Amino acid sequence: MEKFPVIKIRKEKVMKDDVVIKKDVINFIEKIAKEFGGVYIIDVDGYKKNEANFRLYKKIAVPIWLDAYPRYVEDVMDLVIISGVNKITVRNMEEEMLKEIKDMIEKEIYLAYNNALQSSYFATKYGFKGVVLDEWQEIGGNIETWKLHLKEYVIRRVR
Repeated sequence: MEKFPVIKIRKEKVMKDDVVIKKDVINFIEKIAKEFGGVYIIDVDGYKKNEANFRLYKKIAVPIWLDAYPRYVEDVMDLVIISGVNKITVRNMEEEMLKEIKDMIEKEIYLAYNNALQSSYFATKYGFKGVVLDEWQEIGGNIETWKLHLKEYVIRRVR
């Protein structure tokens, strides 16, 4: 089973339970990504304020999978082009934006919706790489599926 560690970033620092655990973020992320073959980053500032930590991601020299809750096509473009991430999770985006994103971006894109079947349906319909589910969600559809286990700070491939 494939799995990657999950790191939460807030104000360019690594957070755990709302406490700063690392200030030397770049070396910390690069070390973990090399050790585990990747890292899944949840950008808390992206979630809460739509202000992802672009400057930080541009400095990281290893592939990262970023979950920063982009709200519009332009947000996805910024995350992929400006920050240079190689995988991205798009959450609860309006359907009419999904085709545009798929047509413009060739990176690996995963969808995450509150409804697992909706995630799978849109990912299949528009040709995205797969879906990301919260650990409480049931697997829906026959597509590459990952589950976020936030208490364990890990994301695991389940299909």
